[in-house]
Amino acid sequence: MRMQSSWACAPGRIQPNPAPRRTVETVQTWFVEVAALFVGIALGVGGWIASGVLARRDARRTLRVEFLISAYRRLDAASNRSMSPEGEREIELATSDIQLFGSTSTIELANEFVREFASNGRSPVGSIATCSGL
Repeated sequence: MRMQSSWACAPGRIQPNPAPRRTVETVQTWFVEVAALFVGIALGVGGWIASGVLARRDARRTLRVEFLISAYRRLDAASNRSMSPEGEREIELATSDIQLFGSTSTIELANEFVREFASNGRSPVGSIATCSGL
């Protein structure tokens, strides 16, 4: 008995048998694999973009907090001393930073501070410092 091989033997030439025909199952399997690949790529790119957006937002928030802390410290240092041109400049810069980086409620408190400081020569900073403004 002769063994059948996957090679069809013709006199003088060896040729492979034709490839098996694709069935519906093999086409569906191929489609599922390609779809899973695209979904994986889309999730990877989406995660990469989201992490970049969150990192930029966090950097902006950190910068904003640093500016506000610096402004509060300058206000505190300048408001409890006798007024000098340097102290006036520090108060002006601090209130400018609060108006630039603070929330609406913090800006209103800074404006109240400036009004009271202009009329009395002194004003407590505590109300501004306790308002988070973030």
